[in-house]
Amino acid sequence: MGSANWQDLISFGIGLFAIMVPFACVPIVVNLKDEFTPRQIRQAIMIAVIAAFGILVCAVVGGESMVLAMGTSLPSFQIAGGVIISITGLAMMADNPGKSESGQTRAKARTPAQVGIVPLAMPMLAGPGTLTKVMLETHDTVGIADDLYVVLMIVLVLGTAALILLMSNVIARVLGDIGLQIMSRLAGLIVVAIGVEVLVSGIYGHLEIFGVIGK
Repeated sequence: MGSANWQDLISFGIGLFAIMVPFACVPIVVNLKDEFTPRQIRQAIMIAVIAAFGILVCAVVGGESMVLAMGTSLPSFQIAGGVIISITGLAMMADNPGKSESGQTRAKARTPAQVGIVPLAMPMLAGPGTLTKVMLETHDTVGIADDLYVVLMIVLVLGTAALILLMSNVIARVLGDIGLQIMSRLAGLIVVAIGVEVLVSGIYGHLEIFGVIGK
């Protein structure tokens, strides 16, 4: 990716948002009203966004080094990442992530910080799928400037996610449970498509390395 290639950056941002699917967190946030005050819920959301930002920035800064340290190649990482992203999308299509987590949240959470970090930051906002997407994107960067553009896009996506979570009660009333489930499944389909594309790119890369096809 070249510097300020906004078409690639926007594509990355849309893909990251689809994998992050903040709408899946809406039921979790709505159910927190039985446990916390509105102020504490807002606090948990802010902690979640900040924690997710820190996790994803670590993936930007250290993702490339981690892959090299493991002695793997980009095509292999793409294949593994494509599988992880596809599984994430299939899980989103199979059930309602927000509903499945809400009971655990009520049972385990003791403070807004605990809820913000688990499950909102991890695994909802910065789960395996989003981490893989970010690490794959940094493979295509060629300098600090490109990494900063990636971080900027992460900020925009997380900012949008924060607004959605802060408006959880309104969204839940407008869409209802069925509407939220439909949105989660549509997002899951998009995520599966992204995962398949990453997987195919990895297979294609290995075929080039082995000389099966020309570069």
